[in-house]
Amino acid sequence: LRSLQSSNISKIEILKNPPSSIDASGGAGIIHIYTRKNKITGISGNVNATASQGFYCNTDGGYSINYLGKKISLSHSLSLMKEKYHVNHRFDRKISFNDTVTELNSRTIELNGGDFFSAALGLDWTVNKRNIIGIRFSGDGGKGMPQNTGTVYASDNNLGYSRLNYIVTTPNPWYYLNFNVNSEHLIDTNQSSIRLSFDYSP
Repeated sequence: LRSLQSSNISKIEILKNPPSSIDASGGAGIIHIYTRKNKITGISGNVNATASQGFYCNTDGGYSINYLGKKISLSHSLSLMKEKYHVNHRFDRKISFNDTVTELNSRTIELNGGDFFSAALGLDWTVNKRNIIGIRFSGDGGKGMPQNTGTVYASDNNLGYSRLNYIVTTPNPWYYLNFNVNSEHLIDTNQSSIRLSFDYSP
C-alpha cells in the first residue's frame, strides 16, 4: 500500500460482509481498492537470463513484451529452462536368515533434469467504455529424462551372484495447455461490474 500512488486509486470500498468467494476468516471485513487503468499507450517489455554452475551448468531465460493501445492490448511471454543435477545414494543393509548374515550394499547415481518451457499470449479488446473482451492462451511443458545407474553388492555368494548392475531410464515428456475467453461489463459509474470467464484445458 505504501507504494501505491493516490492518483492511481479511483475508489475504495469497505465490505463489512464480503462475498463467499473471499476468505474473511474471523469475521473481518475487506478493503476493496479499485485502481485506475493505465492509459499510457505504447510497447514495453523485458528480457532476463541466469546461469548457475554446480556439477553441471543450469540455464534459464525468457522475455515478455506488451503493447497497449487505445482499443487493443497484447501481451506475450516466453521462458525456457535447461537443468541437470545428480544425487548420490548409498544404502547398506544386513539381513539375517538361517544363522546367515547377508550384507547388501548399493551405490546409485541419479541423474535428473530436462528442458522446460512456459509461454503465454493474451489479447484484450476494449469494445467501449463499459465492455472489454479478452482471450488468453498459456502453455507449459518439458522433457525430463531421469536416469538411475547403480550397483548392488551381496556378501553371500550362495545367492549365485555377488554383484548386480542396473540402469533405469524414465522418459517423461509432458505439457499443459489452457485457453481462456473472458469479458467484463461495467454496470454503472461506480465501477460495479459483471465478469465472465471460460477456461478449457485439454
